[in-house]
Amino acid sequence: MATEHILEVENLVVKYGPIWAVNGTSFFVDDREIVSILGANGAGKTSTLKALSGLIARDGKITFLSKNISKTDAHKIPYLGLTLCPERRGIFPDMSVEDNLLMGAYTIRKNKKMIRQNTEKVYGLFERLAERRKQLSGTLSGGEQQMLAIGRALMNEPKLLMLDEPSLGLSPKLVDFIFDSLKAINKSGTAILLVEQNAMVATEISNRIYVMQNGRFALSGNAKEIDFQTLKMKYLGG
Repeated sequence: MATEHILEVENLVVKYGPIWAVNGTSFFVDDREIVSILGANGAGKTSTLKALSGLIARDGKITFLSKNISKTDAHKIPYLGLTLCPERRGIFPDMSVEDNLLMGAYTIRKNKKMIRQNTEKVYGLFERLAERRKQLSGTLSGGEQQMLAIGRALMNEPKLLMLDEPSLGLSPKLVDFIFDSLKAINKSGTAILLVEQNAMVATEISNRIYVMQNGRFALSGNAKEIDFQTLKMKYLGG
């Protein structure tokens, strides 16, 4: 039985004035996969995720769970099961950890039982958040804020979780913890689309990778079959 593409993107285009940030890219994510988009700064990775989330204007066809969402408004997309954990976390610093999590549950806000269950799942994954549930989020460490951003994104039980640079600014130990958490999330049944500059760690946890240069994919393939040193020297600036 063929694996189902839960996300299929065809000829995606994003322009900022005369600048082509994403120039006709096509790719897919299968059910229960981890797929990484790698590349240097300015390659078009973040623009790709924003386009999929409806946060910026885009052309092309985006199909999610067999539904064409190319023209779907940004605020409706999380209801479909496609959720973005943004770069630099985007938490609400003057709200508590628990209130931040509740903000992520707005798509299921009428289901109090599910909200409780999902909150406990997040606390089970990130025990530090449970210890700090009443603490103001702005007082958390960078690693704890990243845990909170991921936890908030999980609150509406996405079918596909998109993450933009989750390792940004973190110590190597915390990077390992965050990526171990992503593997656990994936093992529980959630597909992951990851944008990441830490190519080595991203490659280690991914099923497949796409390497982006100047708005296009220069390389794609099975993560285990691509030579990392060649990838690094040829496509990621050494």
